[in-house]
Amino acid sequence: MANLYDEQTQEERLMESYEQMLGNKAVVYDLRVADAVDFLLKKRKELSDSIVKERYRRTIQSQLVYEYGDLVVVAWMAIVLLFLVDSFIKGALTIGLFITLVGALQQIIDSFRKIGDEYSELQRRIMFVDYYLSFMRLEETAERGSGDLELEEEGVRFEHVTFTYPGKTEPALRDVSFVMKPRTRRALVGENGSGKSTLIKLMCGLYKPDSGRILINGRDTAELDSRALIRNFSVIFQDYGRYFFTVQENVELGDIDKMSRSQEQREPEVKAALHEGLSDELAERLRQPLGNLSEDGIELSGGQWQRLALSRACYRDSEILILDEPTASLDPVAENELYANFIEMMKNRSCILISHRLAVARYVDRILVLQRGELIEDGDHEALMRKNGAYASMYYAQSHWYII
Repeated sequence: MANLYDEQTQEERLMESYEQMLGNKAVVYDLRVADAVDFLLKKRKELSDSIVKERYRRTIQSQLVYEYGDLVVVAWMAIVLLFLVDSFIKGALTIGLFITLVGALQQIIDSFRKIGDEYSELQRRIMFVDYYLSFMRLEETAERGSGDLELEEEGVRFEHVTFTYPGKTEPALRDVSFVMKPRTRRALVGENGSGKSTLIKLMCGLYKPDSGRILINGRDTAELDSRALIRNFSVIFQDYGRYFFTVQENVELGDIDKMSRSQEQREPEVKAALHEGLSDELAERLRQPLGNLSEDGIELSGGQWQRLALSRACYRDSEILILDEPTASLDPVAENELYANFIEMMKNRSCILISHRLAVARYVDRILVLQRGELIEDGDHEALMRKNGAYASMYYAQSHWYII
């Protein structure tokens, strides 16, 4: 049965993903419009039936083994009992001794069955202990260094960084090198799958490069304390979290350490972050629960959730703010307002913008162009347009839709 659990892990995760889809309001809307709810329910039922059927088959097989063992025990008991009856008939045993021996025989049988049950339970527990030991034997990333890490003049440097995701053969990033000085603004542009988000995850220390180095202030991030490293960054990933907490708790997740302060100290900072993130309408509703898991919870639109995520990033006093498609869910008016306030928001920070919308070019100092994991262009907007390369081609392709 232990092997069965291993074999069915992937199927169980797939079935769990189906259940999560059916519990996701946005997905259900999509399925309802496509009239595909029954299709997903059918796929879940087919997978569930397959899992249960295989477990039933394996259970029958294992029980047959136990039954064969019981048959052996019963046969042995019958032989011994026949011997005792024969001895009693021949007068070799008294009635009292015969009854005692039969009772002892029954106790032996019960003991055998109990040993079998205990052995089965022991095997089941050993299986889970094996999982635990396998997990504990995994190589652990050492926490090195200590203390705060402030971004100094040397800034962030990538030196010939290459990275491949586990289980993949093609590198997501290949031989990437660039320098980012403090209080500068960079844009990362490129097609989907070009390595933009991967570069950010490497910079934040969420992954380690296969080769090359990432330096902050001239120090290799592989040698730095991960907690001190990550405090340098505030990040809004493209798939940001939607937390069914209060408005204030959603913002304060950006800097958990500040929660030890009093409410009087935290509240003005939370409101300031909401203002920076263009969420002023929530500033007077800090204790308002969000989501539909509580009776008084409210639902936010996609744009409101994204602005709340931006507020969460602004709440942390970090050196570098990283925005991965920060306007993807915003309407044109809100997008224009965000960029209008962008320079003010970034006056004391460095910033990296990841966007498909090349209009961000006028708000940044330099632009990094990625293609299939390689850094193919690096420069400001004017220089890259004069080069007439990949960036210029993307820019002209987008500007075409705005020319009337």
